[in-house]
Amino acid sequence: MAPGLKWFVDHVVPEPGIAEGAIVAAGQRVATHSGATCCVDFGVLDDGLMLPGYVNRRRYSPQTLQAAAPLKYFSDPLRSQLYALVNRVGADRDGRHDYDIPGRLSGNWFLEGTPEDGSLLPENWPRQLAFACSNTHPSMILISVAGTLALTNLFAVHDGAPDPANVSAGSGPVVYRLFQKDPPVSEGDRKGTTPLGEMLVQLLDDSRVRVEIFPGAAARATSFTGAARIYTR
Repeated sequence: MAPGLKWFVDHVVPEPGIAEGAIVAAGQRVATHSGATCCVDFGVLDDGLMLPGYVNRRRYSPQTLQAAAPLKYFSDPLRSQLYALVNRVGADRDGRHDYDIPGRLSGNWFLEGTPEDGSLLPENWPRQLAFACSNTHPSMILISVAGTLALTNLFAVHDGAPDPANVSAGSGPVVYRLFQKDPPVSEGDRKGTTPLGEMLVQLLDDSRVRVEIFPGAAARATSFTGAARIYTR
């Protein structure tokens, strides 16, 4: 689009004639949804942007660190028309994906020993853990457990649970009662009614957290066992 500014669409089938080097006119249809996923990915990469909310930037590629909110790059009236279609509660229509806060539980964590180089590659997906929020209902806390622990899922937590943005090393052990996110995607604010287990977390310092999941509706996370795992930034 301009030096240092790129846009992309994904999960689509390009229209005939849309190929590398093609010139696209305003209003031209460039592709249709492939049907292989729930939605179309659309984004902007801005070389002039470096998001502050990633504690260990060595784990992330420019595609993450420079991922901008795309709608703000449009001009009115189209920009306002697009924002009107955004399904998100609250005044912030752009949302965010950089939930890391130094010294707090919020954000992304990686199983201790995960190499920084290639942290986001598929072979390292089971080593990832994240404390974030629904992208349509930002007051709903979500925990994404990709593997390693006793349960793997996208979980909602109990009402009144501690906000990960406020949990620090001084908080001591913290318990989250885990519920099935319904549906199991980051959109929406629904969850199941029966707990799937409890998660016990303790921030050991600014860059390490001890985590253990105790499965079962009747499980109570009272103290860590040998099954606990350490995650780092």
